[in-house]
Amino acid sequence: MGNQTAAAGLKNRLGWRWASLRRGLRGLALHVALVSAVLLGAWALGGTLTGARPVAAASAASDQGLMVAPVLPSDNHVGKAAGYFDLTLPTTEAREITVTTYNASEKPITVAIAVLNATTKTNGQVVYEAEESPASQLVMPSAGSFIKAPKSVRLAAGQQKNVAITVAASKTAPAGYYLGALRFSALVPATGQRDVRKELAYTIAVALRRGKQVSGLASLAVTQPTLRATTKGVVFEATITNAARALLKDATATITLTNAESSFLSQSFRQPLSRIAPQTEFSLTHLFQGQKLVAGAYRMTTTFTLAGKSTTRVQYLHVAQSGAVQASSKQAFNRAKDRWRYVKSGGIGLVILVLGLLVWRGWRRHSRMKGGDAIEPTDR
Repeated sequence: MGNQTAAAGLKNRLGWRWASLRRGLRGLALHVALVSAVLLGAWALGGTLTGARPVAAASAASDQGLMVAPVLPSDNHVGKAAGYFDLTLPTTEAREITVTTYNASEKPITVAIAVLNATTKTNGQVVYEAEESPASQLVMPSAGSFIKAPKSVRLAAGQQKNVAITVAASKTAPAGYYLGALRFSALVPATGQRDVRKELAYTIAVALRRGKQVSGLASLAVTQPTLRATTKGVVFEATITNAARALLKDATATITLTNAESSFLSQSFRQPLSRIAPQTEFSLTHLFQGQKLVAGAYRMTTTFTLAGKSTTRVQYLHVAQSGAVQASSKQAFNRAKDRWRYVKSGGIGLVILVLGLLVWRGWRRHSRMKGGDAIEPTDR
């Protein structure tokens, strides 16, 4: 009888532990799925996941804190593995999209939700900013003007909740590609530290398409550059503008500064442009290491390349000794080139003349010496 009671007790304890283990495994599987979806979305748009802590994905369940993932609809333009929304902007009725949030900590948290818009930073890097940001370079209507989300959501410990996001309809929005994002952030309890909280934040891109998509390569433009002398060399800086409502991926800009006087004074560099958000402008910078400013006339050739196609912009500049850059013309560049050609031709002619005179004088001296040796003395 005692053996039967002990066996029954052991069975109950093992059953309870197995049930606890299954609950833990289910929670871990959910965490992994949420992290995978968000990280894949970040990779697909080349860094749309900002401010997140990917290392949390490998931690125990109690260390995870906030987890989010988009619930992608069947009409998403990119596959579910992409991890971000890419939708057609509705024209008649607003639609709802869903993001799943999960509190993996042991305390309740408040998740703040912000609607952001895409802009471009130095040398072609897409970042997301609020419309009221002073640095924002937005041309209305922006993606954020169509996206409506609650300011926050409250999650109990271990609670999962779907957050509904509204995408407004528009019949009059210009055709093109609108790029925005949703940012979910919360202060979650820090592991092993009492009354200490850390911020976790995830950004999920939201792309909206309207009408026929345009090619942005032809719309790229570059402004007159500035040149600045430093102890390390000459810093080149110009502004590139993408005037089209198009997201440009994996473009390159090749800049060549041709000096009118000498090819030895010319400079060139190639800059990859990873992502360029629609209708934004950004700085293109480069350091000509070890170089010094050389005044004169220059031709600046900018070639943008995207998906095997290219377009070229040509500008003519005059660089002062101080480094100040002024707009010039093709005629001024050609005149400076011709002047230098005349100087070079005159210098070469002068060198040839001097060499000729030296050769002639040497020949005269040699002839005189040879003539003197030919006269034989006579004895009387």
